[in-house]
Amino acid sequence: MSYRVFESKTIEKDVKRVTRDQIDKAIDELAGGEVGDRHEAVHNARKRLKKIRAVLRMVRDEMGRAYTDENTLFRDTARRLSSVRDAEAMIETFDLLVEEFGDQIEQAVIGSMRDALIKRRDEVAEEDVGLDDRIEQVVEELRNARRRVGEWKLDHDGFRAVRPGVTRTYRRARKAMDAAYDELTAEAFHEWRKRVKYHRYHTRLLRNVWSKPFKVRRKSLKELSEYLGDEHDLAVFSTMLKDESERFSSERDVDVVLDLADRRRAELRAKARPLGLKLFAEKPKRLKRRWQGLQRANRVEPDPAELRPHAAEVRAS
Repeated sequence: MSYRVFESKTIEKDVKRVTRDQIDKAIDELAGGEVGDRHEAVHNARKRLKKIRAVLRMVRDEMGRAYTDENTLFRDTARRLSSVRDAEAMIETFDLLVEEFGDQIEQAVIGSMRDALIKRRDEVAEEDVGLDDRIEQVVEELRNARRRVGEWKLDHDGFRAVRPGVTRTYRRARKAMDAAYDELTAEAFHEWRKRVKYHRYHTRLLRNVWSKPFKVRRKSLKELSEYLGDEHDLAVFSTMLKDESERFSSERDVDVVLDLADRRRAELRAKARPLGLKLFAEKPKRLKRRWQGLQRANRVEPDPAELRPHAAEVRAS
Protein backbone atom coordinates (compact mmCIF):
# COMPACT_ATOMS: atom_id res chain seq x y z
CA MET A 1 0.00 0.00 0.00
CA SER A 2 1.22 3.48 -0.82
CA TYR A 3 2.55 6.07 1.61
CA ARG A 4 0.10 8.81 0.65
CA VAL A 5 -3.22 10.36 1.64
CA PHE A 6 -6.21 11.70 -0.32
CA GLU A 7 -6.80 8.20 -1.70
CA SER A 8 -9.77 7.08 0.41
CA LYS A 9 -13.06 8.84 1.12
CA THR A 10 -11.66 10.48 4.26
CA ILE A 11 -8.29 11.58 5.65
CA GLU A 12 -9.00 9.51 8.76
CA LYS A 13 -9.16 6.32 6.70
CA ASP A 14 -5.95 7.24 4.87
CA VAL A 15 -4.08 7.99 8.09
CA LYS A 16 -5.12 4.67 9.58
CA ARG A 17 -4.26 2.76 6.41
CA VAL A 18 -0.81 4.33 6.05
CA THR A 19 0.03 3.82 9.73
CA ARG A 20 -1.08 0.19 9.78
CA ASP A 21 0.89 -0.48 6.62
CA GLN A 22 4.10 0.93 8.11
CA ILE A 23 3.57 -1.00 11.35
CA ASP A 24 2.99 -4.23 9.42
CA LYS A 25 6.15 -3.74 7.39
CA ALA A 26 8.20 -2.98 10.50
CA ILE A 27 6.87 -6.12 12.21
CA ASP A 28 7.60 -8.25 9.15
CA GLU A 29 11.16 -6.91 8.93
CA LEU A 30 11.87 -7.45 12.63
CA ALA A 31 10.12 -10.78 13.09
CA GLY A 32 10.94 -12.39 9.76
CA GLY A 33 14.57 -11.49 9.14
CA GLU A 34 17.42 -13.97 9.20
CA VAL A 35 20.02 -13.71 11.94
CA GLY A 36 22.51 -12.09 9.56
CA ASP A 37 19.92 -9.54 8.49
CA ARG A 38 18.91 -8.55 12.02
CA HIS A 39 20.73 -5.23 12.05
CA GLU A 40 19.55 -4.23 8.58
CA ALA A 41 16.01 -5.12 9.68
CA VAL A 42 16.46 -2.86 12.71
CA HIS A 43 17.65 -0.04 10.45
CA ASN A 44 14.63 -0.42 8.14
CA ALA A 45 12.18 -0.68 11.04
CA ARG A 46 13.50 2.54 12.56
CA LYS A 47 12.83 4.30 9.27
CA ARG A 48 9.26 2.95 9.32
CA LEU A 49 8.76 4.39 12.78
CA LYS A 50 9.98 7.80 11.63
CA LYS A 51 7.51 7.67 8.76
CA ILE A 52 4.72 6.90 11.24
CA ARG A 53 5.76 9.85 13.39
CA ALA A 54 5.58 12.06 10.30
CA VAL A 55 1.97 10.94 9.81
CA LEU A 56 1.22 11.77 13.43
CA ARG A 57 2.79 15.22 13.11
CA MET A 58 0.69 15.90 10.05
CA VAL A 59 -2.59 15.36 11.96
CA ARG A 60 -1.35 16.36 15.41
CA ASP A 61 -4.03 19.02 15.97
CA GLU A 62 -6.76 16.53 15.08
CA MET A 63 -5.61 13.79 17.46
CA GLY A 64 -5.38 15.73 20.71
CA ARG A 65 -3.99 13.77 23.66
CA ALA A 66 -3.62 10.62 21.55
CA TYR A 67 -0.87 12.33 19.55
CA THR A 68 1.40 12.77 22.57
CA ASP A 69 0.94 9.18 23.73
CA GLU A 70 1.46 7.57 20.33
CA ASN A 71 4.33 9.81 19.26
CA THR A 72 6.15 9.07 22.53
CA LEU A 73 5.66 5.34 22.08
CA PHE A 74 6.99 5.26 18.51
CA ARG A 75 9.91 7.55 19.43
CA ASP A 76 10.96 5.47 22.43
CA THR A 77 10.52 2.24 20.48
CA ALA A 78 12.89 3.47 17.77
CA ARG A 79 15.48 4.44 20.38
CA ARG A 80 15.55 0.89 21.71
CA LEU A 81 16.67 -0.34 18.29
CA SER A 82 20.14 1.01 17.63
CA SER A 83 23.73 0.21 18.73
CA VAL A 84 25.13 -2.29 16.19
CA ARG A 85 23.57 -0.57 13.19
CA ASP A 86 25.10 2.69 14.42
CA ALA A 87 28.51 1.01 14.63
CA GLU A 88 28.08 -0.28 11.07
CA ALA A 89 27.22 3.26 9.95
CA MET A 90 30.63 4.45 11.19
CA ILE A 91 32.32 2.06 8.75
CA GLU A 92 30.11 3.28 5.90
CA THR A 93 30.88 6.90 6.79
CA PHE A 94 34.62 6.22 6.77
CA ASP A 95 34.33 4.52 3.38
CA LEU A 96 32.56 7.58 1.95
CA LEU A 97 35.28 9.83 3.38
CA VAL A 98 37.92 7.65 1.71
CA GLU A 99 36.06 7.97 -1.60
CA GLU A 100 36.40 11.74 -1.35
CA PHE A 101 39.92 12.03 0.05
CA GLY A 102 41.51 8.61 -0.39
CA ASP A 103 44.50 10.12 -2.20
CA GLN A 104 45.25 12.21 0.88
CA ILE A 105 45.38 9.31 3.34
CA GLU A 106 48.10 6.68 3.36
CA GLN A 107 46.83 3.27 2.30
CA ALA A 108 48.25 1.68 5.43
CA VAL A 109 46.29 4.17 7.55
CA ILE A 110 43.09 3.45 5.63
CA GLY A 111 43.53 -0.28 6.16
CA SER A 112 44.37 -0.11 9.85
CA MET A 113 41.60 2.38 10.64
CA ARG A 114 38.98 0.35 8.79
CA ASP A 115 40.09 -2.81 10.59
CA ALA A 116 39.73 -0.97 13.90
CA LEU A 117 36.21 0.15 12.98
CA ILE A 118 35.23 -3.40 12.04
CA LYS A 119 36.63 -4.69 15.33
CA ARG A 120 34.65 -2.00 17.16
CA ARG A 121 31.43 -3.04 15.41
CA ASP A 122 32.02 -6.71 16.24
CA GLU A 123 32.64 -5.84 19.89
CA VAL A 124 29.40 -3.87 20.01
CA ALA A 125 27.58 -6.83 18.47
CA GLU A 126 29.00 -9.20 21.08
CA GLU A 127 27.98 -6.87 23.91
CA ASP A 128 24.50 -6.37 22.50
CA VAL A 129 23.33 -9.78 23.69
CA GLY A 130 19.83 -8.57 24.43
CA LEU A 131 18.98 -7.47 20.89
CA ASP A 132 16.75 -10.45 20.12
CA ASP A 133 14.80 -9.95 23.33
CA ARG A 134 14.38 -6.25 22.59
CA ILE A 135 13.15 -7.03 19.10
CA GLU A 136 10.52 -9.40 20.49
CA GLN A 137 9.35 -6.73 22.94
CA VAL A 138 9.21 -4.10 20.20
CA VAL A 139 7.20 -6.39 17.91
CA GLU A 140 4.67 -6.94 20.69
CA GLU A 141 4.44 -3.19 21.35
CA LEU A 142 3.89 -2.55 17.63
CA ARG A 143 1.10 -5.14 17.52
CA ASN A 144 -0.60 -3.39 20.42
CA ALA A 145 -0.11 -0.03 18.72
CA ARG A 146 -1.69 -1.37 15.55
CA ARG A 147 -4.82 -2.34 17.47
CA ARG A 148 -5.08 1.18 18.89
CA VAL A 149 -4.99 2.77 15.44
CA GLY A 150 -8.64 1.83 14.98
CA GLU A 151 -9.53 4.09 17.92
CA TRP A 152 -7.96 7.20 16.38
CA LYS A 153 -10.45 9.94 15.58
CA LEU A 154 -9.91 13.07 13.49
CA ASP A 155 -12.23 16.03 13.94
CA HIS A 156 -11.99 17.32 10.38
CA ASP A 157 -11.53 16.02 6.86
CA GLY A 158 -9.78 17.17 3.71
CA PHE A 159 -6.86 19.56 3.68
CA ARG A 160 -8.22 21.22 6.81
CA ALA A 161 -7.19 18.15 8.82
CA VAL A 162 -3.54 18.30 7.72
CA ARG A 163 -3.08 22.04 7.22
CA PRO A 164 -1.87 22.98 10.76
CA GLY A 165 0.54 20.05 11.04
CA VAL A 166 2.04 20.49 7.58
CA THR A 167 2.46 24.25 8.09
CA ARG A 168 4.04 23.81 11.53
CA THR A 169 6.55 21.27 10.23
CA TYR A 170 7.52 23.52 7.33
CA ARG A 171 7.86 26.55 9.63
CA ARG A 172 10.11 24.64 12.03
CA ALA A 173 12.30 23.39 9.20
CA ARG A 174 12.65 26.94 7.92
CA LYS A 175 13.62 28.27 11.36
CA ALA A 176 16.00 25.36 11.92
CA MET A 177 17.79 26.19 8.66
CA ASP A 178 18.41 29.76 9.83
CA ALA A 179 19.60 28.52 13.23
CA ALA A 180 21.97 25.99 11.63
CA TYR A 181 23.86 28.63 9.65
CA ASP A 182 23.77 31.12 12.51
CA GLU A 183 25.17 28.69 15.08
CA LEU A 184 27.23 26.37 12.82
CA THR A 185 27.06 23.54 15.37
CA ALA A 186 26.54 19.83 14.85
CA GLU A 187 23.45 19.97 17.06
CA ALA A 188 21.84 22.76 15.02
CA PHE A 189 22.45 20.98 11.71
CA HIS A 190 21.12 17.75 13.16
CA GLU A 191 17.95 19.57 14.20
CA TRP A 192 17.55 20.98 10.70
CA ARG A 193 18.09 17.52 9.24
CA LYS A 194 15.27 16.09 11.35
CA ARG A 195 12.88 18.89 10.37
CA VAL A 196 13.74 18.52 6.67
CA LYS A 197 13.04 14.80 6.87
CA TYR A 198 9.58 15.33 8.35
CA HIS A 199 8.76 17.91 5.69
CA ARG A 200 9.99 15.50 3.02
CA TYR A 201 7.71 12.78 4.37
CA HIS A 202 4.79 15.22 4.28
CA THR A 203 5.41 15.92 0.60
CA ARG A 204 5.30 12.17 0.02
CA LEU A 205 2.08 11.81 1.95
CA LEU A 206 0.50 14.70 0.06
CA ARG A 207 1.69 13.80 -3.44
CA ASN A 208 -1.90 13.22 -4.59
CA VAL A 209 -2.50 16.94 -4.14
CA TRP A 210 -0.64 17.64 -7.39
CA SER A 211 1.75 14.92 -8.46
CA LYS A 212 4.25 16.65 -10.77
CA PRO A 213 5.15 19.70 -8.62
CA PHE A 214 5.37 17.52 -5.53
CA LYS A 215 7.58 14.99 -7.33
CA VAL A 216 10.07 17.75 -8.18
CA ARG A 217 10.01 19.00 -4.58
CA ARG A 218 10.48 15.50 -3.16
CA LYS A 219 13.53 14.97 -5.37
CA SER A 220 15.14 18.19 -4.12
CA LEU A 221 14.27 17.36 -0.51
CA LYS A 222 15.85 13.94 -0.90
CA GLU A 223 19.06 15.55 -2.17
CA LEU A 224 19.06 18.00 0.75
CA SER A 225 18.37 15.17 3.23
CA GLU A 226 21.34 13.24 1.88
CA TYR A 227 23.67 16.21 2.28
CA LEU A 228 22.50 16.76 5.85
CA GLY A 229 22.50 13.03 6.62
CA ASP A 230 26.13 12.66 5.49
CA GLU A 231 27.07 15.79 7.47
CA HIS A 232 25.46 14.35 10.59
CA ASP A 233 27.14 10.95 10.14
CA LEU A 234 30.51 12.69 9.85
CA ALA A 235 29.80 14.69 13.00
CA VAL A 236 29.03 11.48 14.93
CA PHE A 237 32.06 9.79 13.35
CA SER A 238 34.35 12.65 14.43
CA THR A 239 33.06 12.55 17.99
CA MET A 240 33.64 8.79 18.10
CA LEU A 241 37.21 9.21 16.81
CA LYS A 242 37.98 11.76 19.51
CA ASP A 243 36.36 9.77 22.31
CA GLU A 244 37.91 6.42 21.29
CA SER A 245 41.19 7.57 19.74
CA GLU A 246 43.09 4.82 21.55
CA ARG A 247 41.50 2.27 19.21
CA PHE A 248 43.35 3.64 16.21
CA SER A 249 46.94 3.51 15.02
CA SER A 250 48.23 6.91 16.09
CA GLU A 251 47.11 10.34 17.23
CA ARG A 252 48.55 11.83 14.05
CA ASP A 253 46.47 9.52 11.84
CA VAL A 254 43.34 10.37 13.78
CA ASP A 255 44.06 14.09 13.38
CA VAL A 256 44.48 13.69 9.60
CA VAL A 257 41.12 11.92 9.28
CA LEU A 258 39.44 14.44 11.58
CA ASP A 259 40.70 17.33 9.44
CA LEU A 260 39.33 15.67 6.29
CA ALA A 261 36.01 14.99 8.00
CA ASP A 262 35.75 18.66 8.95
CA ARG A 263 36.52 19.69 5.38
CA ARG A 264 33.87 17.35 3.99
CA ARG A 265 31.30 18.61 6.50
CA ALA A 266 32.00 22.18 5.40
CA GLU A 267 31.51 21.15 1.76
CA LEU A 268 28.20 19.46 2.55
CA ARG A 269 26.95 22.48 4.48
CA ALA A 270 27.89 24.70 1.54
CA LYS A 271 25.97 22.44 -0.86
CA ALA A 272 22.94 22.30 1.42
CA ARG A 273 22.56 26.06 1.85
CA PRO A 274 21.41 27.17 -1.64
CA LEU A 275 19.13 24.16 -1.90
CA GLY A 276 17.64 24.90 1.51
CA LEU A 277 17.13 28.57 0.65
CA LYS A 278 15.26 27.54 -2.48
CA LEU A 279 13.08 24.92 -0.80
CA PHE A 280 12.22 27.10 2.20
CA ALA A 281 11.97 30.47 0.47
CA GLU A 282 8.20 30.74 0.89
CA LYS A 283 6.74 31.97 4.11
CA PRO A 284 4.66 29.29 5.87
CA LYS A 285 1.32 31.04 5.32
CA ARG A 286 1.98 31.39 1.61
CA LEU A 287 2.96 27.73 1.25
CA LYS A 288 -0.15 26.71 3.17
CA ARG A 289 -2.41 28.72 0.86
CA ARG A 290 -0.68 27.48 -2.27
CA TRP A 291 -0.86 23.82 -1.30
CA GLN A 292 -4.48 24.12 -0.24
CA GLY A 293 -5.27 25.82 -3.55
CA LEU A 294 -3.58 22.99 -5.45
CA GLN A 295 -5.57 20.42 -3.50
CA ARG A 296 -8.84 22.19 -4.23
CA ALA A 297 -8.04 22.58 -7.92
CA ASN A 298 -6.99 18.98 -8.24
CA ARG A 299 -10.21 17.60 -6.82
CA VAL A 300 -12.53 19.68 -9.04
CA GLU A 301 -14.46 17.39 -11.36
CA PRO A 302 -15.02 18.65 -14.93
CA ASP A 303 -18.56 19.50 -15.94
CA PRO A 304 -19.78 16.67 -18.25
CA ALA A 305 -21.36 19.33 -20.49
CA GLU A 306 -17.94 20.85 -21.05
CA LEU A 307 -16.64 17.51 -22.30
CA ARG A 308 -19.28 17.28 -25.09
CA PRO A 309 -18.28 18.84 -28.44
CA HIS A 310 -20.06 22.07 -29.38
CA ALA A 311 -22.42 22.09 -32.32
CA ALA A 312 -19.97 24.04 -34.47
CA GLU A 313 -17.28 21.44 -33.80
CA VAL A 314 -19.64 18.63 -34.76
CA ARG A 315 -20.52 20.37 -38.06
CA ALA A 316 -16.85 20.97 -38.78
CA SER A 317 -16.06 17.32 -38.36
